[in-house]
Amino acid sequence: MPSSSNSMHESDLVPFNTTSPPAGPWLIFAPHYDDESFGMGGSILQAVSQGHDVDIVFMTNGAGGGTGSENEVTAIREKEAVSACEYMGVKGYRFLRQDDRQLELSSQLVESIAGIIRELRPASVFFPSPLEYHPDHRATAEIVWASVQTLQGNSPRLFSYDIGNQGPCNVLLDISAFRERKRQLMSRYVSQVTKHRYIELVEALNISRTFTLPEQCDAAESFFEFKYHPGLTIQHAMESWMARFFEESEPHNRLVSVIVRTKNRREMLNHSIASLAQQSHQKMELIIVNDGGEDVEDLVSEYTQVFHSVKYISWPSGRGRSAAANAGMDMVTGDFFLFLDDDDWFDAGHVRNLLTALESSNSLVAYSGVKTIATDPASDSDGRVFSEPFDRLKLYSNNYIPIHAALIDASVLDTGCRFDENLDVYEDWDFWLQLCQISPDFIHVDIVSAYYRVGGAHGFGLRGGREDLRRMIYARWCKTWRLDDITELLTRLEKH
Repeated sequence: MPSSSNSMHESDLVPFNTTSPPAGPWLIFAPHYDDESFGMGGSILQAVSQGHDVDIVFMTNGAGGGTGSENEVTAIREKEAVSACEYMGVKGYRFLRQDDRQLELSSQLVESIAGIIRELRPASVFFPSPLEYHPDHRATAEIVWASVQTLQGNSPRLFSYDIGNQGPCNVLLDISAFRERKRQLMSRYVSQVTKHRYIELVEALNISRTFTLPEQCDAAESFFEFKYHPGLTIQHAMESWMARFFEESEPHNRLVSVIVRTKNRREMLNHSIASLAQQSHQKMELIIVNDGGEDVEDLVSEYTQVFHSVKYISWPSGRGRSAAANAGMDMVTGDFFLFLDDDDWFDAGHVRNLLTALESSNSLVAYSGVKTIATDPASDSDGRVFSEPFDRLKLYSNNYIPIHAALIDASVLDTGCRFDENLDVYEDWDFWLQLCQISPDFIHVDIVSAYYRVGGAHGFGLRGGREDLRRMIYARWCKTWRLDDITELLTRLEKH
C-alpha cells in the first residue's frame, strides 16, 4: 500500500519560541537540595516576580552529597536549601528526608505526596524528567505521577524539568533576564558547587536549549508538559510522545479508528480507553458504542484532547454486540479500524505493530497474539495464548482469532462487510469468514499485545455451543469455498 506523505517537522519535536510561565500556584518536587535551582531556578525566579505562589518539596535527605555523618551532611544541605528558597522568594518548602539514592515508589509515600497536592491545590506541578539518569530523579517522577492518579476531580497541569539530562521538551521558558540571578542562586549550594562544575554545566544546558530560539534569547529552561489521564502510566505517556520521532520511517500519519463496545462496565471501560491513550501510534479516532448501559459520556469526554477525534453513541436499550459493531463501523473515517470491547486492553505497541505489518503487505487484515486473563485466578483458562499463524482452512472450521486481535483496512467497508445481527454467538467467526472472501490471507504478527478477560460474561469463544448456528454458518459460506480447499479440509478431518 502507498505510504502517506511525511508532515513531521522540527517544530513538531521541539519549540521554536518561548512561552509565558504556566499558571500558578506552583508545586515543585526536588529529589535533592539544589535540583530545583539547577533544573528550573530561572523559571522560579520569574514566576515569583510575577506574583505566583511557589512551594517546594525536597524528597531526600541529600546525605549522599557530602562527607561526614548523615546528620551533618543533611543539616548543611538543608541550610543551603533554606538560603536558596529565601533568595528566590519561596516561602513554602518542606523536607521529607527520605534516604538519599534509596527513593522508591511506596503506598505510604504516594499517600503523603497526594495529601500535599490536595492541601496546596496547585495549578501546575513540576518534577524531574523520568528520563533523568539519577535513580532518585526518576523515582520522584514516578511517585508524583502515581500520587496524582489517586486524586479525585481535575488534576493539575503536569510538567517535568531537566536537571542533568536534556530530555524531550515541548515548553521552553526564556530566562535571559534572570541568568545572573540564577548563577547567584546556584552559588548558595556551596557544598555542591565547590566540588564540581555544576554552575558551568547547568549554564551550558541553558544555553544549548536556545538552539531553536530567536537570537535575542541567551538562556532557556526546558519542560515537558504531559497529557495526563487516569490509568495512563508515565512510561507510556512519554513513549507515545517520543513515537513521533519515528514518523518519517513508519506509517504514523494514518488514521486508525477504534470501535469500543460497552455496557455497564465503567471501570473496565476506563482501563480499556487508557490502553488506547498509551498507544505509540497516536493518530486514532475513538468510537464508543454504548449498547443500552449506564451513560458514560462524562468518562469518554475526558479523552477528547487525547485522540484525533472522539465519537459517542448511546442507545436507551441494548441491541446486541453485532448491532453495536455495525454502528461503530458506520462511524469509521480512518484508513484502518479495529475493535476493543470494554473488558479488554492493548499493549502500547499493538496498533503500531499491526499498522506496520499491513503497510508492508497487500493483505487487508493483520492480527497479533492475545493472552487471556481469568477473572478467577484459579481458572485453567488464565494465561492461555491465541497466536497461531494464519490458516484459512482452520478458520473455515473454527474461530481462533479474537475480534480485538486484528487491524482491518477500512476499504473492506466499501464491500458491504457487516456483522450478522441475527447471530448472538459466532458473529465474530462469521465476520472473519466474510473477510476471507475479500482478503484470502491475513498477516500474523507473532507478538502478544492484546488481552481479554475470561470468566463469567467475559471471554472469546465462551458463548458457543450452538450446533444449529455452526451448521447455519457452514451452509452460508461453504458454497464460496474452492473445491481444493474442501478436499484439503476433509483430508485434515480424516487424519484427526
